[in-house]
Amino acid sequence: MFRKIIHDEDGFWSVIFLLLLTTLASLGMATYHATRQSGSNAVNQANVIRSDYAATSGVYYGVRQAMNGRTDTTWTAYDLGIEAEVTNTSIDGSTVEVLATSQVAGTERIIRVEMSLPIDWSRVAIGAGGSVSRFNAYDEDGNKDNSLLQQNAQIPEVDHDALLAMALVQQAATGQTRVYNGGLTIKNKEHFPTPNDFWYAEGVPNVTIIQNGDLRFSNYSVGYGIFIVMEGVVISDVDAELSNLSTVNGVIYSEGDVVSKGSHVFGHDINGAVWAVNDIWATGSPDAGHEVHYVAEYLEAFVDNFVDPGDSTPSIVSWEYL
Repeated sequence: MFRKIIHDEDGFWSVIFLLLLTTLASLGMATYHATRQSGSNAVNQANVIRSDYAATSGVYYGVRQAMNGRTDTTWTAYDLGIEAEVTNTSIDGSTVEVLATSQVAGTERIIRVEMSLPIDWSRVAIGAGGSVSRFNAYDEDGNKDNSLLQQNAQIPEVDHDALLAMALVQQAATGQTRVYNGGLTIKNKEHFPTPNDFWYAEGVPNVTIIQNGDLRFSNYSVGYGIFIVMEGVVISDVDAELSNLSTVNGVIYSEGDVVSKGSHVFGHDINGAVWAVNDIWATGSPDAGHEVHYVAEYLEAFVDNFVDPGDSTPSIVSWEYL
């Protein structure tokens, strides 16, 4: 019964509320029994229940923080004057451990909760099914924020049919190739595609699809919109003469790798997001800036229209008294 309840979105909070009510009831019963008993047994029983209550309340606080994206952090929570130390630890991209410890007059209670917290893909500036090496994410205020980075994650599938249809419509309207076989290279200060903006029209992104081949950026080139690489990799080429600071204003989705090469990197100036079904990595100078700057409007347009994020319902996987 409880397993069914906790996997239901409404039931998720019902379980938390039920446990709090149960603990409060137990606290009241402990107080009642304490008034009917004498000596240390009554006091110990009351302390056990009070410690249980504090730990449960601490878990509730930790779960709320995890729901707000706050993990790998420790807090001190207070309820009815009882202190509980709460630690949230991210186990992987979608699982969080909440550990609450309380102590009342030497009586300790530890509760461990493991919860499934689906990834909010509209908040993933760098996403990889494998590893991410030497790339960092930055928020819209320019602050480094690797909570916007997910690696070893199940990258969501995109709606190829919808993307292809949009690319073909834009190709027919502009006379500019949007669907490529054999790869696409953007170089020598080229700005691609037209219009030179993330948006093709109001509320409609530019879409470019590379069905077979690699997507390459080099020599101060600038790309706009959504780039989908179906069979190939995304590469920033080595250039011995130029510093190779290419820019992408939009979203790159590669069903292979994303590779940056050279003394500087294509990732130095990505405004939007980059996802790869495999790995994201770089070569070249260790001092080169591998930066992806999150832009909410670009990523939200991509996720809302073309991405299937899967089940987005949080659930409690396990609840243990340690």
